[in-house]
Amino acid sequence: MTLPPNLNADYARMSDNLNPWRDDPVRTDYRPMLLRPYLRQLSLYDHLLTRMRLTGGTVSDLRRLAQLLEQEFVVELPYVGQERASLTTPARLRGQLHLISQGLRLDIRTGDHGFPTHYLYRTSTDYFGTFTLVLEDLFRSAAFDERTSAWDPVSSTTRYGEVQRVLRLSPFRTAAEEVCRNLPGTFSAPPDTGVFGFFGGTDARPTTDQLLYDAGRLFFDAAWHDDQRLALAACRLLDMPRFRHALELVYLCLGGDLTRLRSIAATARGEALRRFFRNGYNQPAFVALLTLLPNCHGAALSTLRSQAEQSYRRLARYFAKLMTDADCLATFPGSPPLYKLVLANYRRLDALRPLRTPAITAAASNTDARAWELATELLETAEPSR
Repeated sequence: MTLPPNLNADYARMSDNLNPWRDDPVRTDYRPMLLRPYLRQLSLYDHLLTRMRLTGGTVSDLRRLAQLLEQEFVVELPYVGQERASLTTPARLRGQLHLISQGLRLDIRTGDHGFPTHYLYRTSTDYFGTFTLVLEDLFRSAAFDERTSAWDPVSSTTRYGEVQRVLRLSPFRTAAEEVCRNLPGTFSAPPDTGVFGFFGGTDARPTTDQLLYDAGRLFFDAAWHDDQRLALAACRLLDMPRFRHALELVYLCLGGDLTRLRSIAATARGEALRRFFRNGYNQPAFVALLTLLPNCHGAALSTLRSQAEQSYRRLARYFAKLMTDADCLATFPGSPPLYKLVLANYRRLDALRPLRTPAITAAASNTDARAWELATELLETAEPSR
């Protein structure tokens, strides 16, 4: 039986949506207007909830809040037509959003006040990475609790009964848009080569989603790890940006695919990544690595990885010495080691600001400088002369 042309096209699009092996990890072919009813209802509810949290409310406000949660609204869904939705039926909401786009996620958590808070975002549909990459924030309640620090890019969510690690790249979306806007050339259509049709190289200008996807999968997937949380907290508290740069570079060299990075470093995607790490997410070590990789032969890549193992051990010693140095806390008799203070106040690091004495500041500055020297030595391993 042959279907009419328009039905054939609709069936082909639906098959693409249901088949992850044919799905591009950053496809955005859904219609944003389909989300308007959800965004409107979420905004009305969150506006009233925020006002009550900040200025207080009455019993009638509580009734209105309950009405907004239970109120049904009409939504238009692909291949289904009109349906009704309500904020009190999260399973149904997630099912409807999945019909609009496989990358849409809705996270609902109970706030400190006892009322639900919402986070609607769009992710990549790549099933092979360590993290789920958040490419765009569509709605975020003012009181939404990530259960992590505001500066921590890694959080957790639950999907299909399993805890998933989420990597938020959405805060860098504006910077990525600016980078893509200023790149020469034309925007690329998704390539047809490789798994998911996205892993082939291209000299066409990447889109914002593609740039964020490259940064997440090729760099942050390896450079960010749960083991780093104490170190990242200390870097923020003690103003050690170069230590963070060195730490991310070492993890990237140990766990990243340097061969793939070398293959795209000389393309438009590589240039976009260089600009992103220069102007968006400040990471000069990544910029230097991308500059060196096109002329780096295979033996040098192996040497770079083995050198990173030694660098990791040295970096760990530097950090351990800083966290356990009793001289740094000499002005606070009886105080526990610095690492215990950082761990105990992980989500409120500003409370430790009074600990930044001249001795601690000097020790942190020395550790920061030594870490950058280590990163420089590691990058020299990838130079063509070697």
